[in-house]
Amino acid sequence: MPRWAYFVIFMLIAAAVLAAIHWFLWMRLVRDPQLAPAGRAAATMAIVVLASSVPAIFILGPLLSPPWRGLLAWPVFTWLGVMFLLLVVLLGVDVGRLTVKAFASVVNTPVGAGQSLLAARVLAVGALAIVGVLSVLAVFNARSEPELRRIEVGVSGLPASMDETTILFMSDIHLGATLGQGFARQLVESANAVEPDIVAIAGDLVDYSVDLLRDDVAPLMALEARLGVFFVPGNHEYYAGIEPWVRELRRLGMEVLLNEHVAVGPAPGLVVAGVTDSAGASIPGHAPDLDAALEGTDPSAPVILLSHQPRMIAEAAEKGVALQLSGHTHHGQIWPFSFAVRLQQPYVRGLVRHGPTLLYTSPGTGYWGPPMRLGSRAEMTLVVLRAEGKL
Repeated sequence: MPRWAYFVIFMLIAAAVLAAIHWFLWMRLVRDPQLAPAGRAAATMAIVVLASSVPAIFILGPLLSPPWRGLLAWPVFTWLGVMFLLLVVLLGVDVGRLTVKAFASVVNTPVGAGQSLLAARVLAVGALAIVGVLSVLAVFNARSEPELRRIEVGVSGLPASMDETTILFMSDIHLGATLGQGFARQLVESANAVEPDIVAIAGDLVDYSVDLLRDDVAPLMALEARLGVFFVPGNHEYYAGIEPWVRELRRLGMEVLLNEHVAVGPAPGLVVAGVTDSAGASIPGHAPDLDAALEGTDPSAPVILLSHQPRMIAEAAEKGVALQLSGHTHHGQIWPFSFAVRLQQPYVRGLVRHGPTLLYTSPGTGYWGPPMRLGSRAEMTLVVLRAEGKL
């Protein structure tokens, strides 16, 4: 089946899901509270417009230039986050409603029509109030400066001469719809301020094409690191056009690792390896290949692997990788979606040991889609490598 057919099928499924969610919201916020005719018509029209705006921004967003892209993206993507929160809260309300009805039936105390209407109105207003407060907090959290988190990691085989080597690690920056040049400049200033030995970016830097985002990524040319700035692509680079982005990022001075590695520091030193994302599996030369990435490495040099998705950890452990740095999960970004992420990835956030290999999964440095974070915090991570016995 051609790729365009998969895209069409995906869009049809996504549109059906969006329609179902908005229909559910209409039932709970418009039909059940029995709004007056004028209010009912206005609310129904608003829900139809909001439902239509979501697929529209995904189609039109890549075609728009600033400032139109931001002007349209901000309200639509914010609504997308509010929509998800409303869905979660109203589903929770439904569980409570069904529980009350079941209890009333058991004690033989039926709920009257007037009581049901009053409950529907109170619950609709309550849900809107709760989601309103949560949305404000989530937007504030997402738009706050990423936290600079420092962790020390013991690396087996790390030469004493490279003890306390620092890696400024970022992932999932997502320059595009609502994050642009100003955010990129802020990240560069924060990264350079800690004077890292290595800067590593594990994919999903951008959401749109080079032509649209060239100016937005331009500040990244100013990233400074004694041993190099390294990048591996995530799934969004493949959606945005991988080959142009590889050329552009190399022009900006980054080492783009496509199933490749670079030895850094005095021999035996340290190996920085990177694999491509599974989204590139259908593109010749872009399927993730850890064997190719490690081919020819000095067996005495510890390997730091950049992989956009944490699920590479099983193979990395088999190959004896010392430390894997990943992103992709966003720590769910908006609670409770962290639980859904666990269905696809073995780990969602933080430092864990998987066999002989350590894995650090970043919650992301930016955000995707809704400019909201709830139950998660964006971060830049300063990883301090320590030789054995130095911790």
